[in-house]
Amino acid sequence: MKERASNIELLRIIAMTFIVIWHISIHAQKGEAATHDFITATTTTGVNLFLLITGYFGLKLRWKSYLNIIAMVIFYSLLSIIINYYVFGCQPSINDVFKAVNPFGITAYWFVDYYIILLLLSPILNIIKDRATDKEYIYLIGILVYLSCIIGLLFGRTINKNGYCIMQFITMYYIGDAIKRFKLTNRISNKYLIAIYIASTFILYIGGIFNIPGRAAYNNPILMAAAISLFCIVAKMQFASKHINSYAKCMFPVYLIHEGLFGKNIYYLLYEIGAKQNYYSHEYALSLLFYIVVLFVGAAIIENIRRAIMDKPIEMLCNFLNKRINIFP
Repeated sequence: MKERASNIELLRIIAMTFIVIWHISIHAQKGEAATHDFITATTTTGVNLFLLITGYFGLKLRWKSYLNIIAMVIFYSLLSIIINYYVFGCQPSINDVFKAVNPFGITAYWFVDYYIILLLLSPILNIIKDRATDKEYIYLIGILVYLSCIIGLLFGRTINKNGYCIMQFITMYYIGDAIKRFKLTNRISNKYLIAIYIASTFILYIGGIFNIPGRAAYNNPILMAAAISLFCIVAKMQFASKHINSYAKCMFPVYLIHEGLFGKNIYYLLYEIGAKQNYYSHEYALSLLFYIVVLFVGAAIIENIRRAIMDKPIEMLCNFLNKRINIFP
């Protein structure tokens, strides 16, 4: 089995750290902290980074890839419901339970829903990119960017209003693959990539200060440029680390835990603590740091336990389905 590129796996960890910090700012601080505009400018690249990584490595639809993501969502959703009930006394609704246990990709997580759709579409998406010439591929990406950034963001059409849709996922998936296909990390020097990243981040920060609409939309071309440039900067690094590769596998559980029902109630607690101190004190900063450390360490521990319990049954089910219903190309 080919060893994963540790530089890209490190980027996966960075992206999830960005997402957690961004969610703290908008959910646990409700955008009220003085740092909100800075955090928005520097961390909202997280989702696009994840999609670039997905495109760079590529998706292959198999029973194992589909069942693994479904099993993880069911496990962490049910765990969140149970802990939420015993810690906060919150009775789950029928809708909460349905979203937790259904096997069809209708979950409580918007990112997961669209990621599963992207996975299901991947055989067709891969055929298109594999058969397209370089000129056809550049044209395809140009059209997707035009539809997302101009028709969607600028003119507000439903095809992609703010990046929370499958069109954005497909666009970034192809861009991630194009970075690898056209070897952009070799063609663009670090000084230009760093300049693009700093300039893009600064523009996003100014956009926050002046409250410019769409500044935090995932299909904002400035935000996309920041994500692409940061991706290329990290992709240029070449090193190997089994620890990073192993820990990066826990990033999806980090997302599922902190965005689950229990995680959302933790936001409310953090908000109460922060609002009383105007989000500024050493004690509050330490409480946020403690939350992030416990979240990342806890996710790694729980994921190892989950895999010890679920990996073999999933493998057996995949083998059975591959023999009986081998429908994937």
